[in-house]
Amino acid sequence: MTANKINSDLFLAESEVPDPGSAGTIKFNKSLATCRLVSAGAEARTMADPTRGGAIAILAFYTDGGDVTVTFSTAYTEDGATTFVFSDVGQWAIFLSILVSPAVYAWRKVADYTLGDLSITELAALNGVTAGTAAASKAVILDSASSVKGLNTVGANNLSVADNGTLTMGNMTNLALGTGSGTRIGTAANQKLGLFGVTPIVKPAGTGELVGMAGNGATNANAVNMTANGNSGSTAYSLNDVVKAMKALGSLNA
Repeated sequence: MTANKINSDLFLAESEVPDPGSAGTIKFNKSLATCRLVSAGAEARTMADPTRGGAIAILAFYTDGGDVTVTFSTAYTEDGATTFVFSDVGQWAIFLSILVSPAVYAWRKVADYTLGDLSITELAALNGVTAGTAAASKAVILDSASSVKGLNTVGANNLSVADNGTLTMGNMTNLALGTGSGTRIGTAANQKLGLFGVTPIVKPAGTGELVGMAGNGATNANAVNMTANGNSGSTAYSLNDVVKAMKALGSLNA
Protein backbone atom coordinates (compact mmCIF):
# COMPACT_ATOMS: atom_id res chain seq x y z
CA MET A 1 0.00 0.00 0.00
CA THR A 2 1.49 3.31 -1.08
CA ALA A 3 1.53 6.55 0.88
CA ASN A 4 -0.75 8.11 -1.73
CA LYS A 5 -3.23 5.29 -1.26
CA ILE A 6 -3.20 5.76 2.50
CA ASN A 7 -3.78 9.50 2.14
CA SER A 8 -6.57 8.88 -0.34
CA ASP A 9 -8.29 6.42 1.97
CA LEU A 10 -8.05 8.83 4.87
CA PHE A 11 -9.50 11.64 2.75
CA LEU A 12 -12.41 9.53 1.50
CA ALA A 13 -13.16 7.92 4.84
CA GLU A 14 -16.21 9.00 6.85
CA SER A 15 -14.96 11.90 8.98
CA GLU A 16 -18.11 12.98 10.80
CA VAL A 17 -18.85 12.37 14.47
CA PRO A 18 -22.54 13.04 15.13
CA ASP A 19 -23.63 15.87 17.38
CA PRO A 20 -25.42 14.18 20.31
CA GLY A 21 -27.69 17.19 20.83
CA SER A 22 -28.47 19.20 23.94
CA ALA A 23 -26.93 17.77 27.13
CA GLY A 24 -25.32 14.97 25.11
CA THR A 25 -21.78 13.58 25.23
CA ILE A 26 -19.50 13.93 22.21
CA LYS A 27 -17.42 10.79 21.66
CA PHE A 28 -14.65 10.73 19.10
CA ASN A 29 -13.95 7.13 18.09
CA LYS A 30 -11.80 8.11 15.12
CA SER A 31 -9.08 10.60 14.29
CA LEU A 32 -9.26 13.53 11.87
CA ALA A 33 -12.99 13.71 12.48
CA THR A 34 -15.34 16.66 12.82
CA CYS A 35 -18.38 17.13 15.03
CA ARG A 36 -20.66 19.82 13.64
CA LEU A 37 -22.57 21.43 16.49
CA VAL A 38 -26.20 22.42 15.91
CA SER A 39 -28.18 24.28 18.56
CA ALA A 40 -31.81 25.30 18.99
CA GLY A 41 -31.14 27.46 22.04
CA ALA A 42 -28.59 27.80 24.82
CA GLU A 43 -27.30 24.25 25.12
CA ALA A 44 -24.53 22.18 26.67
CA ARG A 45 -22.35 19.30 25.54
CA THR A 46 -19.81 17.10 27.30
CA MET A 47 -16.59 16.13 25.55
CA ALA A 48 -15.60 12.61 26.54
CA ASP A 49 -11.94 11.87 27.18
CA PRO A 50 -10.08 10.14 24.35
CA THR A 51 -9.08 6.50 24.73
CA ARG A 52 -5.75 6.71 22.93
CA GLY A 53 -3.08 9.25 22.07
CA GLY A 54 -2.43 11.02 18.80
CA ALA A 55 -6.06 11.46 17.77
CA ILE A 56 -7.18 14.76 16.23
CA ALA A 57 -10.71 16.02 16.87
CA ILE A 58 -12.44 19.07 15.39
CA LEU A 59 -15.45 20.85 16.85
CA ALA A 60 -17.23 23.29 14.52
CA PHE A 61 -20.29 25.47 15.13
CA TYR A 62 -22.62 24.77 12.20
CA THR A 63 -26.08 26.08 13.18
CA ASP A 64 -26.44 28.82 15.76
CA GLY A 65 -29.74 28.69 17.62
CA GLY A 66 -27.98 29.70 20.82
CA ASP A 67 -24.61 29.35 22.50
CA VAL A 68 -23.19 25.87 23.01
CA THR A 69 -21.08 25.31 26.12
CA VAL A 70 -18.77 22.33 25.84
CA THR A 71 -17.41 20.91 29.10
CA PHE A 72 -14.42 18.60 28.94
CA SER A 73 -14.18 15.64 31.30
CA THR A 74 -10.49 16.49 31.76
CA ALA A 75 -8.96 19.96 31.37
CA TYR A 76 -8.02 20.82 27.79
CA THR A 77 -5.27 23.29 28.81
CA GLU A 78 -2.30 22.99 31.13
CA ASP A 79 -3.78 25.63 33.42
CA GLY A 80 -6.97 23.64 34.03
CA ALA A 81 -9.61 25.10 31.69
CA THR A 82 -12.54 22.72 31.20
CA THR A 83 -15.25 24.85 29.53
CA PHE A 84 -15.47 26.08 25.97
CA VAL A 85 -18.26 28.27 24.52
CA PHE A 86 -19.29 28.44 20.87
CA SER A 87 -21.33 31.56 20.11
CA ASP A 88 -21.14 32.18 16.34
CA VAL A 89 -21.41 30.07 13.22
CA GLY A 90 -18.01 29.38 11.69
CA GLN A 91 -16.14 29.04 14.96
CA TRP A 92 -14.04 25.90 15.28
CA ALA A 93 -11.43 24.32 17.53
CA ILE A 94 -8.91 21.53 16.98
CA PHE A 95 -7.87 19.18 19.77
CA LEU A 96 -5.09 16.59 20.06
CA SER A 97 -5.30 13.63 22.43
CA ILE A 98 -2.24 13.12 24.65
CA LEU A 99 -1.19 10.87 27.49
CA VAL A 100 -1.39 12.91 30.72
CA SER A 101 -0.62 10.09 33.18
CA PRO A 102 -0.27 6.30 32.94
CA ALA A 103 -3.20 4.99 30.88
CA VAL A 104 -5.01 8.35 31.14
CA TYR A 105 -5.59 10.44 28.02
CA ALA A 106 -6.94 13.96 27.62
CA TRP A 107 -7.63 16.50 24.89
CA ARG A 108 -5.41 19.53 24.42
CA LYS A 109 -6.52 22.48 22.28
CA VAL A 110 -3.97 23.21 19.57
CA ALA A 111 -5.85 25.78 17.46
CA ASP A 112 -9.15 27.62 17.13
CA TYR A 113 -10.89 30.34 15.19
CA THR A 114 -12.42 33.40 16.95
CA LEU A 115 -12.79 31.61 20.26
CA GLY A 116 -10.62 33.83 22.43
CA ASP A 117 -7.10 32.93 21.37
CA LEU A 118 -4.64 35.77 20.93
CA SER A 119 -4.26 37.20 17.44
CA ILE A 120 -0.88 37.55 15.71
CA THR A 121 -0.91 41.27 16.55
CA GLU A 122 -1.66 40.56 20.20
CA LEU A 123 1.07 37.94 20.37
CA ALA A 124 3.52 40.43 18.86
CA ALA A 125 2.61 42.91 21.60
CA LEU A 126 3.69 40.34 24.19
CA ASN A 127 6.83 39.16 22.43
CA GLY A 128 10.01 40.70 23.79
CA VAL A 129 8.36 42.50 26.69
CA THR A 130 10.64 43.41 29.60
CA ALA A 131 8.87 43.63 32.93
CA GLY A 132 9.05 47.16 34.32
CA THR A 133 10.00 48.81 31.00
CA ALA A 134 7.55 50.33 28.53
CA ALA A 135 8.23 50.02 24.80
CA ALA A 136 6.34 51.21 21.71
CA SER A 137 3.52 48.89 20.58
CA LYS A 138 4.24 46.46 23.40
CA ALA A 139 2.22 45.37 26.40
CA VAL A 140 3.18 46.91 29.74
CA ILE A 141 4.04 44.52 32.58
CA LEU A 142 4.97 45.73 36.05
CA ASP A 143 8.22 44.52 37.56
CA SER A 144 8.54 42.76 40.92
CA ALA A 145 8.23 46.13 42.71
CA SER A 146 5.03 47.01 40.79
CA SER A 147 7.00 49.66 38.88
CA VAL A 148 7.27 50.61 35.23
CA LYS A 149 9.45 53.16 33.46
CA GLY A 150 9.61 54.58 29.96
CA LEU A 151 5.97 55.66 29.52
CA ASN A 152 5.51 58.66 27.26
CA THR A 153 1.99 60.10 27.46
CA VAL A 154 -0.61 58.69 29.85
CA GLY A 155 -4.18 59.99 29.87
CA ALA A 156 -6.24 59.73 33.05
CA ASN A 157 -9.35 61.37 34.50
CA ASN A 158 -8.05 60.94 38.03
CA LEU A 159 -4.55 60.22 39.33
CA SER A 160 -4.12 59.10 42.92
CA VAL A 161 -0.87 58.66 44.88
CA ALA A 162 -1.05 56.58 48.05
CA ASP A 163 -0.35 58.03 51.50
CA ASN A 164 3.35 58.69 52.09
CA GLY A 165 4.02 58.22 48.38
CA THR A 166 6.22 60.47 46.26
CA LEU A 167 5.54 61.90 42.82
CA THR A 168 9.02 62.60 41.41
CA MET A 169 9.64 64.91 38.46
CA GLY A 170 13.05 64.95 36.77
CA ASN A 171 15.14 68.00 35.92
CA MET A 172 13.63 70.41 33.40
CA THR A 173 10.28 68.63 33.65
CA ASN A 174 7.37 71.02 33.13
CA LEU A 175 3.85 70.93 34.51
CA ALA A 176 1.65 72.24 31.69
CA LEU A 177 -1.73 73.65 32.76
CA GLY A 178 -4.90 74.36 30.83
CA THR A 179 -5.61 77.85 29.47
CA GLY A 180 -9.40 77.64 29.77
CA SER A 181 -10.92 77.35 33.24
CA GLY A 182 -7.51 77.13 34.88
CA THR A 183 -6.10 74.81 37.52
CA ARG A 184 -6.45 74.77 41.29
CA ILE A 185 -3.87 73.43 43.73
CA GLY A 186 -6.06 72.37 46.61
CA THR A 187 -9.81 72.12 45.98
CA ALA A 188 -10.97 72.94 49.54
CA ALA A 189 -9.78 75.27 52.30
CA ASN A 190 -9.14 72.37 54.68
CA GLN A 191 -6.74 70.61 52.34
CA LYS A 192 -3.16 71.01 53.48
CA LEU A 193 -0.22 72.32 51.47
CA GLY A 194 3.41 72.91 52.30
CA LEU A 195 6.36 74.13 50.21
CA PHE A 196 10.05 73.30 50.37
CA GLY A 197 9.85 70.75 53.15
CA VAL A 198 7.72 72.69 55.65
CA THR A 199 4.80 70.98 57.42
CA PRO A 200 1.61 71.30 55.32
CA ILE A 201 -1.16 73.53 56.70
CA VAL A 202 -4.73 74.39 55.75
CA LYS A 203 -5.49 77.68 54.04
CA PRO A 204 -4.56 80.54 56.44
CA ALA A 205 -7.69 82.40 57.53
CA GLY A 206 -6.29 85.11 59.84
CA THR A 207 -6.32 88.82 58.95
CA GLY A 208 -5.15 91.96 60.72
CA GLU A 209 -1.96 90.42 62.15
CA LEU A 210 -0.03 93.33 63.74
CA VAL A 211 2.25 91.56 66.19
CA GLY A 212 5.73 91.27 64.72
CA MET A 213 5.61 94.49 62.70
CA ALA A 214 8.33 97.05 63.35
CA GLY A 215 9.90 100.13 61.78
CA ASN A 216 13.57 100.33 60.90
CA GLY A 217 15.52 102.26 63.53
CA ALA A 218 13.51 104.90 65.38
CA THR A 219 11.06 105.57 62.58
CA ASN A 220 7.45 104.53 62.54
CA ALA A 221 6.50 101.48 60.49
CA ASN A 222 5.41 102.40 56.97
CA ALA A 223 5.39 100.89 53.52
CA VAL A 224 9.02 101.90 52.99
CA ASN A 225 10.74 100.81 56.16
CA MET A 226 8.32 98.30 57.68
CA THR A 227 9.43 94.77 58.48
CA ALA A 228 7.29 91.92 59.75
CA ASN A 229 7.74 88.36 61.00
CA GLY A 230 4.04 87.45 60.75
CA ASN A 231 4.04 86.66 64.46
CA SER A 232 5.73 83.37 63.55
CA GLY A 233 9.41 82.71 64.15
CA SER A 234 12.05 85.41 64.44
CA THR A 235 12.94 86.27 60.85
CA ALA A 236 11.56 89.63 59.79
CA TYR A 237 10.90 90.55 56.15
CA SER A 238 10.34 93.83 54.44
CA LEU A 239 7.75 94.27 51.73
CA ASN A 240 10.63 94.35 49.27
CA ASP A 241 11.86 90.97 50.57
CA VAL A 242 8.44 89.46 49.91
CA VAL A 243 8.22 90.93 46.41
CA LYS A 244 11.75 89.73 45.57
CA ALA A 245 10.95 86.18 46.71
CA MET A 246 7.66 86.06 44.80
CA LYS A 247 9.41 87.27 41.64
CA ALA A 248 12.12 84.62 42.06
CA LEU A 249 9.40 81.98 42.27
CA GLY A 250 7.61 83.43 39.26
CA SER A 251 4.49 84.45 41.18
CA LEU A 252 5.06 88.09 40.08
CA ASN A 253 6.49 89.40 36.83
CA ALA A 254 10.17 90.32 37.03
